[in-house]
Amino acid sequence: MAACAIAPSFRSVPSAARPFGCATECHEKETAVLGQAVRYVVKRFASAGSFPSVPRLGLDQESFKRLLAAFRLESTPACEAVSPPEDFWELTSLLIESGDGSEETRWVAHAVATACLADDHLWQDLGLPDRNALTRLLERYFRPLRERNVGEMRWKKFFYKQLCERAGFQACKAPSCRECSDYPTCFGKE
Repeated sequence: MAACAIAPSFRSVPSAARPFGCATECHEKETAVLGQAVRYVVKRFASAGSFPSVPRLGLDQESFKRLLAAFRLESTPACEAVSPPEDFWELTSLLIESGDGSEETRWVAHAVATACLADDHLWQDLGLPDRNALTRLLERYFRPLRERNVGEMRWKKFFYKQLCERAGFQACKAPSCRECSDYPTCFGKE
């Protein structure tokens, strides 16, 4: 099946070792959600006239061609030669470091980092149906990072908080999130 060709690592796990209740159908649904997100991000952010604009989602030409082929996408009209902002590369690194090192995981990291540059909730900027779909995607590709978001902070805020902590910068107003006046902004309903 073509959809499963995108995630060979899951197919290689014997069915007895897969999580309870997660059969091939579950995997195919997750793969479909991934395809939806990648297609949406490529069309919205990697084509001419897009804003924010991230040419080839920050991937090299060959990797981007493989991504297009894997997700059956047409080549997009090239963005003008602009460099993504520095935080794009920092977000990409944060995600990649939490993944398994596969090319597919790098593609997802670049797509998520690209969507982080837009203005809506991350799940919306990825073209996903809801936050739960985003959480499952992050669980699948970036489990260690996903597990660090114990309070279910909004994902963009969580990622940028992680970057601030890496840089030794205290971005928060209070020593504890529960004490902060911005708590509803960071943890409220999406």
